[in-house]
Amino acid sequence: MSKDSTFKRLHTCDHILSGILEKNCGRISIYGLKISDDKVRFPFKVEKMPSYMTKEYIEDKVNAITARNIPVEFVKIDREEAKRRKIDISLVPESANEITLTIIGDVNTQACIGPHVENTREIAEYGTFSIIKFEKKGKNTFQITAELMPKNAMEKNNKTKVKKPRLLKGFQDFFGPDMRLRKFVIGTFEDVFERYGYEPLETPAVEYADLMLGQSGEEAEKQFYMFKDPGDRDVMLKFEVMISMCRAVAQNLGDIKLPYKRYQIQRTWRAENTQRGRYREFTQCDADTVGSSSMICDAEHMQMGLDVVNRLGFKEYKVRISNRKFLEGLADSIGVDKNKFYGFCVSLDKLQKIGAKEVIDEMVEVRGISRDVAEETLDITNIERYKNKSYRETIEEMRKAVGDSKIGNEGLNEILQIADYLEAVDIDESKYEFDPSLARGLASYTGPVWEFEIIDGNVGSIAGCGRYDEAISRYIGRDIPATGGSFGIERICDIMRDRKMKDFSKPEAEVLVTIFDKNLWKDSLRIADYLRKQNISAMLYPDVTSLKSQFGYANKTGIPWVVVVGPDELKENKVQLKDMKKGSQSLIALEDVKDQIKTDE
Repeated sequence: MSKDSTFKRLHTCDHILSGILEKNCGRISIYGLKISDDKVRFPFKVEKMPSYMTKEYIEDKVNAITARNIPVEFVKIDREEAKRRKIDISLVPESANEITLTIIGDVNTQACIGPHVENTREIAEYGTFSIIKFEKKGKNTFQITAELMPKNAMEKNNKTKVKKPRLLKGFQDFFGPDMRLRKFVIGTFEDVFERYGYEPLETPAVEYADLMLGQSGEEAEKQFYMFKDPGDRDVMLKFEVMISMCRAVAQNLGDIKLPYKRYQIQRTWRAENTQRGRYREFTQCDADTVGSSSMICDAEHMQMGLDVVNRLGFKEYKVRISNRKFLEGLADSIGVDKNKFYGFCVSLDKLQKIGAKEVIDEMVEVRGISRDVAEETLDITNIERYKNKSYRETIEEMRKAVGDSKIGNEGLNEILQIADYLEAVDIDESKYEFDPSLARGLASYTGPVWEFEIIDGNVGSIAGCGRYDEAISRYIGRDIPATGGSFGIERICDIMRDRKMKDFSKPEAEVLVTIFDKNLWKDSLRIADYLRKQNISAMLYPDVTSLKSQFGYANKTGIPWVVVVGPDELKENKVQLKDMKKGSQSLIALEDVKDQIKTDE
């Protein structure tokens, strides 16, 4: 392997690193970059480093990109196009009218001059990219030291090849602290749902594809994981739990008492472009009421969601409310063809993500709606126009927009009924608003739609909800009203973790029981068993090693107490109990350990 070749490969990794950091941290500053031998030293500065940007996270991202044999694209653009795409070209010389935009797989880097990364695909042939150090050098200043590992370094005794472990893009592993956070979030949902009378339901991970198609709309169906099973049947991984629930209800309708209130917390799969808070495997948390047309069901779901968000510890939040019937009336009154209504909703629902100009362009160029109508839509639904108006005043403004439309006014009346409910249970109006621009993208919605939004930090939506009175009809030939919505567990957990809203680092074990020597392991086992029967979480250290090593393990894992029993303690029928936080140690009777631990909590 030539030195020049290694240099090029490291330069490519430097380029990919830049793309990953910019994508996750915003604009970065690089200084003092050094590339030599098989190593790269990459000093950089960011405005804020997210907590998830660990050494392992960055290394996995680099290796995921280089190991997939993905294409490298060089797109030539002019300066105006760069500005339109919001690409930073501050480092590009003014004399350069044509700019080469380098695209490496799913990492879009900043504009570059010259072919930095022609050999990206070759890195995987060489070996792996391993981060040796990830150091904090100052406030928001960091340094990555990494190396390229030749493939022969991945072989053991030149015989047994070791396959580098890696995750599929968009999938995650969850260890102790993450699982404790997830258990807390899921437990909060379960507790609140059951307080409102909802019962649990589970449905299979795999469903017949033809039963799921046609419910979610064109945008969603592009993301289905569909395949042939060993029996040559067309099947798919569950895209969302609501449609599986509709199938299950229709199949068991004779055994279900209506109205049926259920919640469902299960894994689902979507082959979408991944980003922070959006994954290809994720846990969907649904609660729905089937068999009632009453707006009480919709409003109750909103109240329940606000209750959950508050219990999770968020401070600034609200529920944004609209109605597909109102939007249908609005579309009809301003001249949108009925056969274009779904596309109209899909485009309007992107307003917060891509902005008014892009929504108008999409309505015109993709949906075939006239520019005048598209611009009028965005003018009417602009929430900023109604910031100084109350919920009810906004509804009256919208009555002017829908005119005599029967369905439009029906939708507005439903939104008023929801307000009556929320006022009756004393929910402050600052916690809910009528947002006429909210459309929701799924094709199955037929009435009220709403989203729960975290305001502080501009987090945005954490749940999508709505009424879908026609979804079950495709299975039984008649409509059964239904309403409810879905919360994203991963998105909520990511936000709570980044904000350090709660500390989930504390291990399950309250006590580590040591083994003094090979002759006393049974005594240690009996002590651990006794403590567990006293409802104390006790871990028995499994190996006979030095007490120093066992204390070190307790320190490393955060176990707050350690029990030591040696020959002297056994003679007195006592144990040594060490407080790892204070460093103090006391000789006490085993039956007093529980009181000592609980007193000091």
